[in-house]
Amino acid sequence: MNHTILSMTSSILLACHLMIGSTTANATEIKERLANGLEVSAEFSQGQRDKPAALILHGFLQTQNNATVSNLGNALATEGLSVLAPTLSLGISQRRQSLSCETPHPHHFDADVAEVEFWVNWLLQRGVKSIILIGHSTGNVQLLAYANQYPHQEIKKFIAISLIEFAREFGGKQNILQFRQAQKQVKQGDTRLNDYNLSYCNKYIAPADAYLSYASWDGNRILAGIRALKLPIVIIAGEADDRMRNGWINKLKALPVKISTVKGANHFFSDIHEFDLHDRVIKAIAE
Repeated sequence: MNHTILSMTSSILLACHLMIGSTTANATEIKERLANGLEVSAEFSQGQRDKPAALILHGFLQTQNNATVSNLGNALATEGLSVLAPTLSLGISQRRQSLSCETPHPHHFDADVAEVEFWVNWLLQRGVKSIILIGHSTGNVQLLAYANQYPHQEIKKFIAISLIEFAREFGGKQNILQFRQAQKQVKQGDTRLNDYNLSYCNKYIAPADAYLSYASWDGNRILAGIRALKLPIVIIAGEADDRMRNGWINKLKALPVKISTVKGANHFFSDIHEFDLHDRVIKAIAE
């Protein structure tokens, strides 16, 4: 009987945890319209005025409801920070769901970066004086490009969680061939949809120019972007992250930046490693 009660209690606690992870604590859904007419949204939690605001960006084709992002936002809101977690539109008004790899993807990397600028200005217009950029997975690449392209004195730090490339480790020669073929198609004005390998997608459907806008952010370009960055950057990585290609973490460690690794943590810092991630992000903000 006691075992049954304990089991029921555990189930209730797990359900509560999952519910909390679905959105930031005390968050409000913000809906705005871009100059191009697209409707975009974000979750915003107002924190203490004397603490910084965190802008957290999700990874490839995801939304702000990604568990790694939403649970981190919840933890930061509990610490009294204002938290803004936008969902990139990827060319779709009021996008609320993650996109599959096989969905046609005409959206461009530069448009993602422009949306980050929109949301940073949204914070600034509300009197925010200090902003911490926090990315997960390839969301870090958009933030890296953004921080180099749109410098704001109010942006104080960049925290990159599970930073990876858009390039694929396996099938390297094939990736080079498809990249060169895409470049050729762009020069020829070819706008047809094609199949590509990109990030975790084995079949990423996109026109050549849209594919290249992401695929051009390979390891060398990311490393160069980090070197050019005028912001302090902290990289947090899981030692069991199987989405990092061989040798990538060593290249990051060779940079003059602070890198914090979590033993046993995967790309999403699942299960008990979630708490390690939250502690390290909070510490990085405090520093």
